[in-house]
Order: sequence, then structure tokens, then C-alpha cells
Amino acid sequence: MSYRDAQDRAARLSDPREALEALARAHRGGDDLLARAVAGHAVVNGWSDVVQAWAADRPGAAEQLAELDALLITGSAGITEQLADGAAFYAPRPPELADVMEHQLAQVADPASLAPTPAAAYGVPSR
Repeated sequence: MSYRDAQDRAARLSDPREALEALARAHRGGDDLLARAVAGHAVVNGWSDVVQAWAADRPGAAEQLAELDALLITGSAGITEQLADGAAFYAPRPPELADVMEHQLAQVADPASLAPTPAAAYGVPSR
């Protein structure tokens, strides 16, 4: 079975009880793709019992799920707002600057880097 097929099957699950049964069948049959698809569907639907059952026999999964939960929290630090802000304030780089490195742009953008140093006023090279 392909992962796409597994996702289609998981998408037909309408409640956490069905999802737990499908997850148990996938585990018994050694179908990791279906198990992952069911777990993904459970995450999207907020079925924490299903997600925890999937993570129970996977080392490190609990920590990864905690990180995912932190990203999915709405509010000023939520991933949704971060993505929206990034999209709203994205400005593509002009073609004239295509070959300019990031650190060079940052140096030019920083007015303090362009101001002469006190030593330069007396002809002493800085740095």
C-alpha cells in the first residue's frame, strides 16, 4: 500500500474509536504506513488518545509530539501567525542583488556599519 492510499483510508475515519481500531489493525499487520497515516489524521482532528497510542512504542515520539503541540498553539507565538507574518512581509530579492551575499546586505542595511569610526576621522584604518 502506498502512503497516499493509507492517507485516503485514514481520511475516512470519522471518530477516535474507529481510528484506534484501525491503528491496532495496522500494528498487528505491520503496516507502518497506515499507522502513520492514522496518527496524522488523529493529530489534525485532535484525537490525542489515538496519537498517544501511536507514539507509545516509538522512542522519542513523545518529545516530537510535544514540539508539534507547541508549534500548533495559536497566539502570537503560534506557527499559523508566524507563517502569516512571513507571507505578509515577504519581499522578493531584486534581480540586481541576486549575487550579493546575506552578510553583505546586512552590512549595507546597518547604518552604524557605514558611519565613520573615530579613528577613521584621523586617517587610522579600522579593523
